[in-house]
Amino acid sequence: SNKELQKNIYKYKFLLASLSGSFLLFFGKIFLERLKSSISFLSSGSGVVRISLIKEAIVIIKEFPFFGVGLNLGPRAMIEQSILSPELRGFMFPVHSTFFLFFSELGIPAGVLFILLLFFILFFSFKIVKEDMLSFGIWMGVIAFILNAQVHTLFNHDPSFDLLFILLGFLTFICKEKKLQ
Repeated sequence: SNKELQKNIYKYKFLLASLSGSFLLFFGKIFLERLKSSISFLSSGSGVVRISLIKEAIVIIKEFPFFGVGLNLGPRAMIEQSILSPELRGFMFPVHSTFFLFFSELGIPAGVLFILLLFFILFFSFKIVKEDMLSFGIWMGVIAFILNAQVHTLFNHDPSFDLLFILLGFLTFICKEKKLQ
């Protein structure tokens, strides 16, 4: 009913305002400091390294377009091809972008398939999950992982990639259950 819809919209607005206010209260100072440092991201600090690693990943993709260099061999390929600048020679982390990492280590076909997998799951599940707060939260969690994947690899030293696929699994399960009802 219209009255119930209005009530739900009010609850969502209140929840968003409460979360935003809490965030600003507890993390406002840290957030502002981080925002100030973001201005110089491309000219100093880790931004320069990340951009350098992306350029090097593009070189690898051009040289190994179909099958890539192999899983977890991106940094070794950069060293063997002398792509890395001298200050990054001992830097044993791959490019800080999951998509560039997929394309450079597994090739263009695997990278495209990975992106299509994510797109189809998100696209076809949206109609179902938008009506339930928990399902929509899981859907938004997947979006957050995908956005984070642009500046941080989801593979390496943390379980982020595993968590992404656990969320995708929950999302798929929820959609299947809701279709059966």
